[in-house]
Amino acid sequence: MAQHTITISDQPDGGVAIRVEGDSALDSSPAGSVTRAIAGFARAAVAKASDCQCSRCLARRLAESKPTLH
Repeated sequence: MAQHTITISDQPDGGVAIRVEGDSALDSSPAGSVTRAIAGFARAAVAKASDCQCSRCLARRLAESKPTLH
């Protein structure tokens, strides 16, 4: 049985850190798959809710602001 912990904390620079710890690889169990999905959701929520200026958050906000042409 796998066990994983997600820690979300405020950073001094105004950003948010997300840390995932566990006793097995995320791809090796159903619990790991759920952990990966929750961490991904948390990263997306942080990017939307904050003014984080890191390259990942800036890229995500830029991608979300572009309309998709069908």
